Amino acid sequence: MEIAVNKNTSGLPLIEQDEYVFVVDVHGILQVFSDIKTKLLSKPDCFLTVLYVPQNSSTHSLFKDELEYLEKRFRSRFSLIVASLNDEQTFDSKHLEVIINSSIVKEQYFIVSGEQDFADLVLNQLLFLSINIDRIKIQIINSKYEV
Repeated sequence: MEIAVNKNTSGLPLIEQDEYVFVVDVHGILQVFSDIKTKLLSKPDCFLTVLYVPQNSSTHSLFKDELEYLEKRFRSRFSLIVASLNDEQTFDSKHLEVIINSSIVKEQYFIVSGEQDFADLVLNQLLFLSINIDRIKIQIINSKYEV
């Protein structure tokens, strides 16, 4: 299930296109990278945003070059935000706030993909930002391996 968000408080008309927001950790990007490419190619009228939160700087480069290439190739439709975890292994919800509050589309769909702790963290932040839990698509990755 994906989140449909309409947070137009400005009174300005919204674009009829959809935006897909992928919020992923290093394990989640492995799961959804092909979905990102598929949406870019099969839905030419949608916007995509990837909020990528690798666990540490050594995993920072996993798919980062590919995502940066997609951002250049689909400049007007694709945005990449790389955030980092702080010492408490959490990230600031400001990234999600910016994505939600700066949207100019009628519908935003959020797809969260990652390990359980990460998915719980993002879910809590989305709930705090008044996103309905019934509309969140979460993919839990149970990884026993360090990436």
